[in-house]
Amino acid sequence: MAKPKKNTQAWAITYADMVTLLLT
Repeated sequence: MAKPKKNTQAWAITYADMVTLLLT
């Protein structure tokens, strides 16, 4: 866990992508 920020950002992108698919 040297870069928790990067991990959080990646998770946020994945969540945003899933939401986009649901909305689209």
